[in-house]
Amino acid sequence: MKNPILIIVAVVAIIAVAAVYVYRSGTNEVLVSPAPIESTTEGTTFAWLFAEAKTNNLDGLPKTDIFLTITYNHRSIERLVDTVPGGCSLLEGQIFEGDISTAGSVQCYSAGFGQQYRVTQSGNVFIVERKFFEEALPDITPSVYEWEAVSEFSFD
Repeated sequence: MKNPILIIVAVVAIIAVAAVYVYRSGTNEVLVSPAPIESTTEGTTFAWLFAEAKTNNLDGLPKTDIFLTITYNHRSIERLVDTVPGGCSLLEGQIFEGDISTAGSVQCYSAGFGQQYRVTQSGNVFIVERKFFEEALPDITPSVYEWEAVSEFSFD
């Protein structure tokens, strides 16, 4: 019988090499948007910005900060909406029920799990909502998650 300690060391080494390969295979390229992604509706401007998070990730995998700037009635508010693992992108042409279609929707994804973001409005308050999603497998139906508010931009 082979030495179990050597087998464990070999497995850990293989996992470490695979993790370094995945990390260096270009994951950083999708994390940062070169400029804010802007859209406008009736004098209101929405600008999403994705930037590599300056966090100490113990797993070594990158995270992304999601910023949103809303300009409404000649005032601008910028906020950090969330920090998520992996990368994010603007969903071109994707409109979720109840969202402001011109605000744009965002999707972030990493390792089979992700988040989607939309903007809704209630009077002079814009609400950023998040919904989790899971990768579907042929024999497993993913969980269904509800939208939840994660940030508010009040222009009262």
